[in-house]
Amino acid sequence: MKEIPLRYVALVIAGQSPAGSEVHDLENGLAFIQGNAEFGAHHPAPRLQCDSPPKSAVSGDILVSVRAPVGALNWCDREIGIGRGVAAIRVISGADSRFIYRCMEALRVDLQSRGTGSTFQAVTVDDLLDFRVPNRSLDEQQRIADFLDDRVARIDQIITARQQQIRKLDALAARLSYEAVVGAHEVDRRPSALTWTPTVPVDWPVLTVGSQFEVELGKMLDESRQTGDHPVRYLRNTNVQWDVIEVDDLKSMDIAPHEFDRYSVKAGDLLICEGGQPGRAALWDGRIEEMGFQKALHRARTRGRSAPEWLLECLRVCVDLNVFAVENGQSTIGHLTNEQLRATRFPFPERAEQLRLMHGLSVSRRAVSAARDTSEMSIARLTEYKQSLITAAVTGEFDVTTASTRIPGEQA
Repeated sequence: MKEIPLRYVALVIAGQSPAGSEVHDLENGLAFIQGNAEFGAHHPAPRLQCDSPPKSAVSGDILVSVRAPVGALNWCDREIGIGRGVAAIRVISGADSRFIYRCMEALRVDLQSRGTGSTFQAVTVDDLLDFRVPNRSLDEQQRIADFLDDRVARIDQIITARQQQIRKLDALAARLSYEAVVGAHEVDRRPSALTWTPTVPVDWPVLTVGSQFEVELGKMLDESRQTGDHPVRYLRNTNVQWDVIEVDDLKSMDIAPHEFDRYSVKAGDLLICEGGQPGRAALWDGRIEEMGFQKALHRARTRGRSAPEWLLECLRVCVDLNVFAVENGQSTIGHLTNEQLRATRFPFPERAEQLRLMHGLSVSRRAVSAARDTSEMSIARLTEYKQSLITAAVTGEFDVTTASTRIPGEQA
C-alpha cells in the first residue's frame, strides 16, 4: 500500500490561545475550544467564546487533539475558535475528508508515536503534515468512506443500545436497594420509581441512628509528633469505595497505645466517607490487625438488633436519594457530619428480617451484575471490532465492494 504525507491532501491550522481577557463563558459570541476536553461524541461542545480568536476552524474541518490524549478527533460543525490544544485539518480538492478522518482513526498510534514531552505528550503541526495516509483515488476513498459510514453507524447504534441497557440495570439495582430497605409499596408511591430527586431528607418514622449504633469521627494525627513507638497504618477517604476497602496505598504514623483504641477499626466496623461522595461506605473485614482511621471518615459500630450489612444498605439508599447533600435547604455536598448521621432516620426491622432481606437483595444484585457485565463485554468487543474494521478498510486488507454486510450483535 502506497502512502503519502497528509500535507499533499490537506492544510493544517494550528490552534493559538488568545489573551485570557478575551475569553468568556459562552453566550452569543463565537464559540471557542481549548482542547479535547470540549470534544463530544462527534462534534465539540464549547463552553467558552472568543469573538476575535487568532485561529479558527470552519464547518467540515477535522479537529484533532495535539495534546494528551494525542489524536482524539471531532468534526467541526460551525465556525469555532481553536486554542493550542487543537489543530484543524482542512482537506483540499482531490481527497474525501471522511476518508482522511477514518485514516486518522485507524492510524492514530502512528501519530501518537510522534508525540514528545515528559509530562504531557504533544505533537506539532509538522508531525501532522508528515502523518502518512494511504494513497488512493478519490473514487476509492469515497467507496471506503461510504462503507465505513454505514457500518460504523450501525455498530454505534448497537453500542448505544447496550449503554442504555447498562443505565436501566443501574436504575434497577438502585430500585432493588430501595425496595429492600423501605418497601416495594413505598417505591410505587413516588412520582418516578427509577429517578429520585428529593430536596429534603426522607422522613422514615422509625428508630433514630443514635439508638442503633455509635458513630466516631476520626482525626488527623500529627505525623511529625512522636507519641510512642507504636506505628499504626490507617485508612483514608480514598481507601473506602462502595462495598470494598482498598489497602494497596496505606500510610502509617506513630500513635500512643492509649489513643489507638479510639481511632482503631475492627472487623464488622462500617467506614463512612465524610467528603467526596458523602455517605459512601464499606465494611472492614479485619484482614489487617491494628488498623486505624483518620478524619474524613466516620467509624460506625452497630449494637442491639442492627446488622452492619443492613446499615450499609440504608446508607446506599440515602446516597441515592441525596439525603446527605441537603441540610436546612442549603447544599452541604462534600461534608457529612456526625450530627447529620445521628439525625438521619433509618428503618430497622428485626435482625432476622434484615438478614432475610439482605440475602434476597444479594441474589437479585448478582443477577443484575451478571447482566451488566455481559453488556459491558459486548461494548468492549464491538468497540474493538469497529476499530479493526476501520483499519482493515483504510489499509486495503479487504475489498469494501464485496465485504459482508453483517454486524456482530445486530438483529437480523
